Amino acid sequence: MPLIKLGLTVALSASLLSVVTTAPANAAVPPPVCVAHDAPPPWPMAATVSAETESTTIPGGITVASTPSDKLSAIGGRNLVPDVAAAGNYLFNWKYPPYGTAPTTYPNPRGWAVQFAVKGTQNIEFEVYARQKAAWTMSVDGRPTSAVPDTEPAITDGRYLIRYPLPDTGEHRIRFSMNNLSLGRVFADPAAEAEVWPVGGPRVFFLGDSLTQGGAQSTGGEIGSWIWAFAQMCGFDDAWNGGIGGTGSIATGRDGLWADYGTRAATDVAPAAPDLVFITSYYGDRTHPPGEIAAAFTRTIETIRALPSQPAIVVTGTYDPDGRNGSPYTQIDGALAAACASLGVPYIEPRTGLVYDAAGAPLAPAGAAGPWITPDNKGTLIGPDGVHQSDAGQAYTAQRMYDAYRALSAGGV
Repeated sequence: MPLIKLGLTVALSASLLSVVTTAPANAAVPPPVCVAHDAPPPWPMAATVSAETESTTIPGGITVASTPSDKLSAIGGRNLVPDVAAAGNYLFNWKYPPYGTAPTTYPNPRGWAVQFAVKGTQNIEFEVYARQKAAWTMSVDGRPTSAVPDTEPAITDGRYLIRYPLPDTGEHRIRFSMNNLSLGRVFADPAAEAEVWPVGGPRVFFLGDSLTQGGAQSTGGEIGSWIWAFAQMCGFDDAWNGGIGGTGSIATGRDGLWADYGTRAATDVAPAAPDLVFITSYYGDRTHPPGEIAAAFTRTIETIRALPSQPAIVVTGTYDPDGRNGSPYTQIDGALAAACASLGVPYIEPRTGLVYDAAGAPLAPAGAAGPWITPDNKGTLIGPDGVHQSDAGQAYTAQRMYDAYRALSAGGV
């Protein structure tokens, strides 16, 4: 019997694309439908982590896949390259360095995943090379093995084996997500068989800053970001975390070491050939005049709109981490929402909780209303640094984005 190959899939067909009837003539491609899926409950399975010796810790275990392999679908990046620190391991190299002028000279192992189908085994083990702040998580048939990524036992740079039990020997879809890990072989029981599980649905790229990237205030680095839960809730398997801390439509990070959104639209977004692009957050731009921010977002939108893949575009503003939701956010949102309406691009406004369609008309979110961050909830949702999301904040952001996007997506409410 053939293995299960497809997970949650969203077909990019005319019947599944929303149509915003009030959109102006210059509107871009409407956003793909967010097929409503309840977040699956965790399926608790504790990983066993051991320093690698020669091979697998599974008795009689065999190699069922390895990177690069036609049995593994790699997700969340491009340019799969050898790990110079670990022969036989691979990782992505796609985020661009200062000014976006050339690929990084070192592999960038943050925020990626592999998925495959397997049967005939009750064990699965991954051969990895770990770096500082390594984190990982696995899902089985769409159910995560933990509510947040695993980071324990804390490990230093080196080779490790991460082993999980499976509930039975039946057919299962496995997804293994990694932050600061490269991957070599995948092991299983002697009778196991593995087969590719193709990536389904649209390719979704998130162009943003550290509020999108994920970081020290939540668990798991880039795989702890809200984008993964949001994508799963919408049935979007192929998500790319294009968040880079300190960047914005104008901002270029600490000491100007990174490129702004407009530059990265060409260097990072274009090669990904996405079907849907979220341009998320102007937090790093907030000290600039609202008109300048709106003009910079306009340039970024126009660059992305001209890409050969003709992606749909959705712009998201910024929450106020203090929960006051006043100046300068009010003025920036006003300028940015108007710019998006003139371009026929939907706008999600965390300051108020409002959602604007491609013509600038307000829509009711599918779930909670009102500002995302308030004086009452900021202590729970914002981390100790007073800016970035906590673990609870990442989950909350995913839910608010899901509610907002469903309002833009045909049949989503």
